[in-house]
Amino acid sequence: MRATEKEQRQLHIPTIDRSYGEPPPYVVVVQGPPQVGKSLLIKCLIKHYTKHKVSEVRGLVTVVSGKKMRLQFVECPNDINSMIDCAKIADLALLIDASQGFEMFPSLHWRTSHPYVVVDRFEDVTPPERVHMNNKCDRNIIIYGYLRGCNLKKGTKFMHCKALNLTIAIGIFSFSEYT
Repeated sequence: MRATEKEQRQLHIPTIDRSYGEPPPYVVVVQGPPQVGKSLLIKCLIKHYTKHKVSEVRGLVTVVSGKKMRLQFVECPNDINSMIDCAKIADLALLIDASQGFEMFPSLHWRTSHPYVVVDRFEDVTPPERVHMNNKCDRNIIIYGYLRGCNLKKGTKFMHCKALNLTIAIGIFSFSEYT
């Protein structure tokens, strides 16, 4: 009986937990024409979750809404290119119109079939001497964020940066490789 159990264990491949730490935040995009209350809505949501008053909203705002749940609020600019980009990354889109009220849209199919990175912050690590010699030199930039959608294909070496409209060489590392 013991020999049979050993043979069976050798036949089964153990499962590997590939999850790394915390899941990425749930992205909520607030979109609408100017002066309808997008920033006010985000400020109110921040106050609801954090009990702190925020005077101005700039960029991405991430709040903790539970033990393992974070929400990231994004105010979408009022141009078609930004709207398309925001729709690609949004888990939930809140459309505000002063005459109609709120509309909510769930995520798009595009998000689950394409890999993309939602960037939280970036750092320019180009040596200062090189920048002083040539202000327009190629820069080395480290981008921190979350990979969303599907996995990147093995061997991916380039990625298109929509905001800058250029293709960049990449090297991808997870924090678990350094811990």
